[in-house]
Amino acid sequence: MLRMIGVSARCLLGCGLALAMIALSASPQAKGYKQLYAFHGGSDGSHPQYNLLLNKGDLYGSALYGGALGFGTLFRLTPDGKETTLYSFRGIGSGDGAYPGGPPVVDKAGNLYDETFEGGTGSCFGGEGCGTVFKLAPDGTETVLHAFRGGSDGASPDESVILDDKGNLYGTTEVGGSGKCSYSGYPPGCGTIFKLAPDGTETVLYAFRGGSTDGSDPSGNLVADTSGNLYGTTTLAGGTACQGFGCGTVFKLAPDGTERVLYSFCARAGCSDGADPIFTSLFMDRKANLYGTTEFGGSGTGCGSGKGCGAVYKLAPDGTETVLYSFCSLSQCSDGDYPDSNVIVNRKGDFVSTTAGGGAHGFGALFGLSRHGAETLLYSFKSGRDGASPNASVIADPKGHLYGTTYAGGSGNCTGGCGTVYTLGE
Repeated sequence: MLRMIGVSARCLLGCGLALAMIALSASPQAKGYKQLYAFHGGSDGSHPQYNLLLNKGDLYGSALYGGALGFGTLFRLTPDGKETTLYSFRGIGSGDGAYPGGPPVVDKAGNLYDETFEGGTGSCFGGEGCGTVFKLAPDGTETVLHAFRGGSDGASPDESVILDDKGNLYGTTEVGGSGKCSYSGYPPGCGTIFKLAPDGTETVLYAFRGGSTDGSDPSGNLVADTSGNLYGTTTLAGGTACQGFGCGTVFKLAPDGTERVLYSFCARAGCSDGADPIFTSLFMDRKANLYGTTEFGGSGTGCGSGKGCGAVYKLAPDGTETVLYSFCSLSQCSDGDYPDSNVIVNRKGDFVSTTAGGGAHGFGALFGLSRHGAETLLYSFKSGRDGASPNASVIADPKGHLYGTTYAGGSGNCTGGCGTVYTLGE
């Protein structure tokens, strides 16, 4: 699915998981939940939708909306909950961008880098701009490194960028490029993978073509291995299920520009293998196994989507896919449903992530998945002060404390709350 602004869905460590479909563990919810910050919906921003960055003890992130003109912010949060708006986007017609992605990345000099989904100088979306990649200096100076034009260079960069040791940035755009895909209201093209040099020179490394042997609408951050191969997911194409658009792929891009689809989802009956890896990034272990989530698919049946309630999967280097857990396998989806964020590995070697819905109260959940396949509900959001709809995954500090955001809930002037930043102990 293409991201619709305003509509909520959304390290290399060794870890082995066995194939299992085991019921929710009887363990109690993890203790130590604490709200660090509740957005007000004004100059501080609203609706954080992406992962956080932990840098020198502080948390950095983006709010999709709010700020001085309503086009989003980049913020810093201290451990004691003091929030500082680092930059407020001016949006349409300003050239600096609108609706920031995330999480930001940081270089050795303390500069932050990220993307905006719209804004810039392109003519997409009725003149609202085709998105940007930007740099934010420690003194608060924002520099647009590249403003997408909506043609062969791509449009609507999704999620964030990754940074190599030479200062090059790598990312994806949802649309644009030279492919023949066409989505109503969006620039033509099936999306791109791009490289941005430190001086802002953009190189399109690959333009998706769509269809059963390729992907389209790449989403989520890229992952790189030690040989320079890039890995990622596309939301659409690859196979013919899912209304003919395809149910998404996992792909590999070699340094010579050769793209290969490693797996196309909905390859098994009822999409039991997963479908639509929307906005999710991959995790790679030391043996080059890839792990991720799909928002739909799996063998759960209680969420009413018609094609499953989401899954956690493992993809071996030879392309063998294993479903590690299917959501909504318990009554009323109390184990969670619709995961649309990446997984991380905690100090115990277990996977941790979030689901945007389900849980004990129906407003999303933070879950753990053991290497033996047992799922544990770590926290279930109540849509009150604690937050709702955790579209983003979590990050962990060296002591094992988890940090994340919720798109809604909390307090503020937004309907349903303006979102929160929270922490949870092991």
